[in-house]
Amino acid sequence: MEKLKRFFNKTPVRIAVVALCLLFVGAVAWGVGANALNVPCVFHSLTGLWCPGCGTGRAGRALLRFDIITALRCNPFAVTALPFCLFYLVRFAYRYIAGKSLTENLRLPNAAVYIFLGLWLVFSILRNIPVYPFTLLAPPV
Repeated sequence: MEKLKRFFNKTPVRIAVVALCLLFVGAVAWGVGANALNVPCVFHSLTGLWCPGCGTGRAGRALLRFDIITALRCNPFAVTALPFCLFYLVRFAYRYIAGKSLTENLRLPNAAVYIFLGLWLVFSILRNIPVYPFTLLAPPV
């Protein structure tokens, strides 16, 4: 076990791990862009309501085409949350490659988590109200 720890503590191995993760993300993005991952929402199929994730796949495909307007129409919450998630992941990858502690200074403040969950819940409720301004939050069918 100690040999394995020493192996993964080497910077080239850490760079290779991050590169493999990026290749995996690229392959998934390619699959999404090629419509290979067109999975219907089970929640919407069962209830007829839009879940907070409905339209995220289509928004991702639109972002891969740099069509931000369509992406925002499909799922505005996911598109606006994406830069924050990407920043956090890049910061995590940097700390991993640099050999720094992964738990130190990466923990989100409780207030940020509660704000995110509150916005997520409000978005989930508002996108299911069948009145004009709120129907814009539902993904195009």
